[in-house]
Amino acid sequence: MKKCRNIILSMLFIITNITSLIPVHVYADSGRDISSNVTSLTVDPTNITDGGNIKVKFSFDEKKKTSSQVIIFGSIGQVKEIFAVKDFKKKSH
Repeated sequence: MKKCRNIILSMLFIITNITSLIPVHVYADSGRDISSNVTSLTVDPTNITDGGNIKVKFSFDEKKKTSSQVIIFGSIGQVKEIFAVKDFKKKSH
């Protein structure tokens, strides 16, 4: 009984380790430059405060799918952290 349990636990351990080696599909192209696809970029200058959050709204067209996104950055001058990304798909009529 104990030997059977050890075999089952060993097999479970091996299967777990093997499945952790399978790559996870990442759908975002990390580090890809999309600046040529940006169609609009706006910042509200009245909401900029030193050390505060900044909302940057931009639209881009990638493969004829136009969407608008809002990114909230946590620092002025250099981007330290992206707090939120919201995607608003435009409906085609």
